[in-house]
Amino acid sequence: MPVVYDKFTPGGIPYALREGYPTFKCRPDSITAVEKYLLDWTNLTALAVEYFRYGAATPYALPLPIQMPGFPALFCDEITLEPFIPDLPGDHNRTLPSGQSWRNYCIAVINYKTLEAKETEGNASFSRTTNIGGEFIEMPRQGSKWEDGTPSNTTGDPRIGKLSPSFDHTLSIDRLLQVPWNTMRALIGCVNLNTILGAPPETILFAGADIKSKTNLNGTSYSLDMKISEKPTNWNKFYRPYYGYQYISWEGRLPYELKDLSPLFV
Repeated sequence: MPVVYDKFTPGGIPYALREGYPTFKCRPDSITAVEKYLLDWTNLTALAVEYFRYGAATPYALPLPIQMPGFPALFCDEITLEPFIPDLPGDHNRTLPSGQSWRNYCIAVINYKTLEAKETEGNASFSRTTNIGGEFIEMPRQGSKWEDGTPSNTTGDPRIGKLSPSFDHTLSIDRLLQVPWNTMRALIGCVNLNTILGAPPETILFAGADIKSKTNLNGTSYSLDMKISEKPTNWNKFYRPYYGYQYISWEGRLPYELKDLSPLFV
């Protein structure tokens, strides 16, 4: 019996699914699966390109890998290539075309997994880590008193201060084909003019980014860890004793420029 490919990938690559596959492993927070394909060595590159969709990218980002047939929640995570060793009962009944050996074939081990849940803003999807804390702001002693009316500016009295709350977010975006350099140059150090990331105007500051590049079949792609600092009290307001948080300006010019930050999330 010759080698028979009875299945085809969505892109038309012929293969035979090995006996005993797929297999699944279920955990409380994830599901993984494995398939093994018998196919021609000459189709390896085409399989990798199709399953990781390197040739079907948008101008800005690579799309997600291919989904496992019949299981839309599972995405291709890794492909391992192995030499084909006829180790199943049916393999010994196979015959090879003239001039070929088993070296003309290989086993592709395809690993699938559920993806990490991500948030979205605009056209971007990202994972988020957040550090919640605050900045200690020292306050003037002038006019301050203890509860018994004693002035608090005597020698030995402790420092007076207030914690100004803040949220430091890192938004991780991967599979980027382009880095929005010009956009980041224009918006670094600015605060949001409009509501973004669920936060009201003037509370979100674009504080920078960490960028890494890597090489794949499609050339170079990038991962971007965007630094976002959120101040619920408003970036352009400062604490004033007796009055609370108030705007401060120099001839009408605020400390932080207001800009539309949505271009960061193309």
